[in-house]
Amino acid sequence: MALMRAAPLEESADPAGLAELWTLGLQSGHDAGCGCGGMFAPALSARIIEEDFLDYLVGRYQKEKLSALETFVTLRRGGGGPGAAPPSFERWIASLDGAPLEPAARSRLLADIRIFVESLAGGARRGPGICY
Repeated sequence: MALMRAAPLEESADPAGLAELWTLGLQSGHDAGCGCGGMFAPALSARIIEEDFLDYLVGRYQKEKLSALETFVTLRRGGGGPGAAPPSFERWIASLDGAPLEPAARSRLLADIRIFVESLAGGARRGPGICY
């Protein structure tokens, strides 16, 4: 597994800094007991971590009956549609300020992503063995 590195984003493209935190989290060291594989894995797989996180969000939003968010994240999880490649996760995160969501839904999604990427980057780890 090769370490996934994002193409540089324009400085103003990610005002919340979430894409930068995502990239930092993929490059940070994780403890040996970390659920992601820690120091025993040669590199974290961005694709697998993204899929796990999006699956979690879809289930959470479905349970909380937040159908607009469930649909929005499901579309991302499904890729760019037939024959279309979705943008990288970094670019998708960076573009969320312009997402076609109500402001409250957008704020919720950004907050959920912030918790996740801060945890992945080590800033808010909940305890040993839990990075995401």
